[in-house]
Amino acid sequence: MKNIKYAAAVFMLLISLTGCLSDSSVKVVEDRETTSYAEGTPSASSEKADHESSTADQKSDTGKTVMCRVYVCGAVINEGVYSLPEGSIINDALSAAGGYTGDALHGYVNLAGEVTDGMRIYFPFVYEKEDISLSKNDPAEKEAGTKININTAGKEQLMKLPGIGESRAADIISYREKNGDFKSIDEIKKISGIKDNIFEKIKDLITI
Repeated sequence: MKNIKYAAAVFMLLISLTGCLSDSSVKVVEDRETTSYAEGTPSASSEKADHESSTADQKSDTGKTVMCRVYVCGAVINEGVYSLPEGSIINDALSAAGGYTGDALHGYVNLAGEVTDGMRIYFPFVYEKEDISLSKNDPAEKEAGTKININTAGKEQLMKLPGIGESRAADIISYREKNGDFKSIDEIKKISGIKDNIFEKIKDLITI
């Protein structure tokens, strides 16, 4: 009987030891799997940071500066077409063209005006002073001289307006000869090729 009890006790001890070893092995395996997952799988914050970095790079690649092409001519050192960032002013266009020539008429063109794509910027010469009715000593006359009278202006003077080339200037003069003076500046839209988009550019530069 004692032998049976002794054998039973030994058997229970072995079962107990086997269970401990099994639990320990499982725990070790679980710990290894947890460690492997932590090392091999990126965290949510890491994924978010990578996504934000990628988005920033995309914005950098697509964020291009809008450019405006302007034709600078007249009394400037280097007449030509120049590309300027959107939001530039006429003074930037003058600088791009090398500045005034020695015989340029200063004070006629508003250097603070904003440039637009396709704009023609003409800087007059000193000898054109009488043609554009500009007096540097009389502020009131200077203000009036910034506008071109479409009833009296010649072809060269009309061509200083943005969007008005040689053929349109000739059409304006021809219209005056056939129909008399313009009764309003809006009437200029009756000229072939002068639509609302061009009128919007010149309406503040012309008078009757």
